[in-house]
Amino acid sequence: MLLDIDDTATMTREEAIESVLAAEKAAERAVERCKAEAAQQIQATRQKAQRITDRAEHRIANIHRICDQLTSDQVNRIEQAAEDQAKQLLSHQVDLTVTAAIVEKIAAMLTEDIAGKAN
Repeated sequence: MLLDIDDTATMTREEAIESVLAAEKAAERAVERCKAEAAQQIQATRQKAQRITDRAEHRIANIHRICDQLTSDQVNRIEQAAEDQAKQLLSHQVDLTVTAAIVEKIAAMLTEDIAGKAN
Protein backbone atom coordinates (compact mmCIF):
# COMPACT_ATOMS: atom_id res chain seq x y z
CA MET A 1 0.00 0.00 0.00
CA LEU A 2 1.50 3.34 -1.02
CA LEU A 3 0.95 6.40 1.06
CA ASP A 4 -0.23 9.57 -0.58
CA ILE A 5 1.80 12.60 0.50
CA ASP A 6 -1.34 14.59 1.21
CA ASP A 7 -2.66 11.78 3.42
CA THR A 8 0.54 11.58 5.49
CA ALA A 9 0.32 15.23 6.39
CA THR A 10 -3.07 14.80 8.00
CA MET A 11 -2.39 11.34 9.52
CA THR A 12 -1.85 10.87 13.19
CA ARG A 13 1.07 8.92 14.52
CA GLU A 14 -1.13 5.90 15.29
CA GLU A 15 -2.62 5.96 11.82
CA ALA A 16 0.86 6.09 10.29
CA ILE A 17 1.97 3.11 12.41
CA GLU A 18 -1.17 1.20 11.42
CA SER A 19 -0.56 2.05 7.78
CA VAL A 20 3.03 0.82 7.97
CA LEU A 21 1.97 -2.38 9.76
CA ALA A 22 -0.72 -3.01 7.14
CA ALA A 23 1.81 -2.48 4.35
CA GLU A 24 4.22 -4.85 6.11
CA LYS A 25 1.53 -7.53 6.44
CA ALA A 26 0.59 -7.08 2.79
CA ALA A 27 4.25 -7.47 1.84
CA GLU A 28 4.53 -10.63 3.98
CA ARG A 29 1.42 -12.07 2.30
CA ALA A 30 2.92 -11.24 -1.10
CA VAL A 31 6.17 -12.97 -0.14
CA GLU A 32 4.24 -16.03 1.06
CA ARG A 33 2.29 -16.13 -2.21
CA CYS A 34 5.58 -15.93 -4.14
CA LYS A 35 7.03 -18.74 -2.02
CA ALA A 36 3.94 -20.88 -2.62
CA GLU A 37 4.06 -20.19 -6.36
CA ALA A 38 7.78 -21.00 -6.45
CA ALA A 39 7.13 -24.26 -4.56
CA GLN A 40 4.41 -25.16 -7.08
CA GLN A 41 6.73 -24.41 -9.98
CA ILE A 42 9.49 -26.50 -8.40
CA GLN A 43 7.06 -29.39 -7.90
CA ALA A 44 5.79 -29.12 -11.48
CA THR A 45 9.38 -29.06 -12.75
CA ARG A 46 10.24 -32.15 -10.67
CA GLN A 47 7.20 -33.97 -12.03
CA LYS A 48 8.14 -33.01 -15.59
CA ALA A 49 11.72 -34.21 -15.00
CA GLN A 50 10.37 -37.50 -13.61
CA ARG A 51 8.15 -37.97 -16.67
CA ILE A 52 11.16 -37.31 -18.93
CA THR A 53 13.24 -39.80 -16.93
CA ASP A 54 10.47 -42.42 -17.04
CA ARG A 55 10.07 -41.97 -20.79
CA ALA A 56 13.84 -42.22 -21.32
CA GLU A 57 14.05 -45.37 -19.19
CA HIS A 58 11.15 -46.88 -21.15
CA ARG A 59 12.89 -46.10 -24.43
CA ILE A 60 16.18 -47.53 -23.17
CA ALA A 61 14.36 -50.71 -22.06
CA ASN A 62 12.82 -50.98 -25.54
CA ILE A 63 16.22 -50.52 -27.16
CA HIS A 64 17.67 -53.27 -24.95
CA ARG A 65 14.75 -55.56 -25.78
CA ILE A 66 15.16 -54.94 -29.51
CA CYS A 67 18.94 -55.46 -29.35
CA ASP A 68 18.47 -58.66 -27.36
CA GLN A 69 15.99 -59.93 -29.95
CA LEU A 70 18.25 -58.99 -32.86
CA THR A 71 21.22 -60.66 -31.17
CA SER A 72 19.16 -63.78 -30.48
CA ASP A 73 17.95 -63.87 -34.09
CA GLN A 74 21.52 -63.48 -35.38
CA VAL A 75 22.81 -66.24 -33.09
CA ASN A 76 19.98 -68.50 -34.27
CA ARG A 77 20.88 -67.79 -37.91
CA ILE A 78 24.56 -68.53 -37.23
CA GLU A 79 23.70 -71.76 -35.41
CA GLN A 80 21.37 -72.81 -38.24
CA ALA A 81 24.04 -72.04 -40.85
CA ALA A 82 26.58 -74.10 -38.88
CA GLU A 83 24.09 -76.96 -38.58
CA ASP A 84 23.32 -76.80 -42.31
CA GLN A 85 27.02 -76.77 -43.12
CA ALA A 86 27.61 -79.77 -40.84
CA LYS A 87 24.77 -81.67 -42.54
CA GLN A 88 26.18 -80.79 -45.93
CA LEU A 89 29.65 -82.01 -44.91
CA LEU A 90 28.16 -85.21 -43.50
CA SER A 91 26.23 -85.67 -46.72
CA HIS A 92 29.45 -85.27 -48.74
CA GLN A 93 31.19 -87.80 -46.51
CA VAL A 94 28.39 -90.30 -47.09
CA ASP A 95 28.65 -89.64 -50.82
CA LEU A 96 32.41 -90.19 -50.68
CA THR A 97 31.90 -93.45 -48.83
CA VAL A 98 29.38 -94.63 -51.39
CA THR A 99 31.64 -93.44 -54.19
CA ALA A 100 34.59 -95.32 -52.69
CA ALA A 101 32.49 -98.49 -52.42
CA ILE A 102 31.42 -98.20 -56.05
CA VAL A 103 34.99 -97.62 -57.17
CA GLU A 104 36.09 -100.71 -55.22
CA LYS A 105 33.34 -102.83 -56.82
CA ILE A 106 34.23 -101.61 -60.28
CA ALA A 107 37.90 -102.26 -59.61
CA ALA A 108 37.05 -105.76 -58.38
CA MET A 109 34.92 -106.43 -61.41
CA LEU A 110 37.64 -105.18 -63.73
CA THR A 111 40.22 -107.21 -61.86
CA GLU A 112 38.07 -110.33 -62.21
CA ASP A 113 37.56 -109.65 -65.91
CA ILE A 114 41.27 -109.18 -66.44
CA ALA A 115 42.07 -112.24 -64.32
CA GLY A 116 39.40 -114.25 -66.13
CA LYS A 117 40.68 -113.26 -69.57
CA ALA A 118 44.24 -114.04 -68.55
CA ASN A 119 43.33 -117.60 -67.64
